[in-house]
Amino acid sequence: MWGRRAPDGPTQQFHSGDGSQVICVEPNRRHTATLYRRAGEHPGVRISAFHVSSAENLREVESGSVDAVVSTVVLCSVSDPDQCMREIVRVLKPGGKWFFMEHVKAPREFYVVRVVQTVLNLAWPYLYDGCHLSRSPQKHIRKAGFASVVIDEFEAYELMQTRLAHGIRLVRSHISGTATK
Repeated sequence: MWGRRAPDGPTQQFHSGDGSQVICVEPNRRHTATLYRRAGEHPGVRISAFHVSSAENLREVESGSVDAVVSTVVLCSVSDPDQCMREIVRVLKPGGKWFFMEHVKAPREFYVVRVVQTVLNLAWPYLYDGCHLSRSPQKHIRKAGFASVVIDEFEAYELMQTRLAHGIRLVRSHISGTATK
C-alpha cells in the first residue's frame, strides 16, 4: 500500500489521519472488496487510486510523488526484489520513508527450519501466490540506494500458525523497518 498526503497537509511527516490519501497497489484483484471495506472503517483516509499491478511495475504512480510507502509481506512474492526496490525509491519524494514488514529465511541457528524452507520452497510459490519461504530481502533493501535503513529482526511465533511435524513453524523469522530516501 502506498501513502500520499493531501496537498494541503504538512510536508515533513506522513500523516495517516483525516485528509490522507492512499494509493493502493495489489497484484491480486480478489483483494479489492476487502481493501475498500477496510478503508471504510477509517473515514478520514481516502483511497485516491487502486492499481492492480505488481510492486515491480508502478508506472501508474508518478515519480517522486509519495511521502511514504507501507508494505507488508511483499518481497517474498515479487519476481524481482531489486526492481521492486527501484520502484519504491523512484516513487518516494526526497526524505520519503518506506515502512516494511517481511517474513524471511530462518537464521542459521534454526538450521532444521532453513532446510525445510529450502526444500518446500520448490513447490510453495505455486501454492501460495508466489510466496518464497527462503528469501532474505535484507540485502536487497540495504543495496537499494536509500539514504538510511533501519532493520529489526525478530521471531514472530504468534504471527504464523503453519506447522510441520514436531512443531516446526515455517514462517516465524521476520524483519521490520524503515528506509528513508
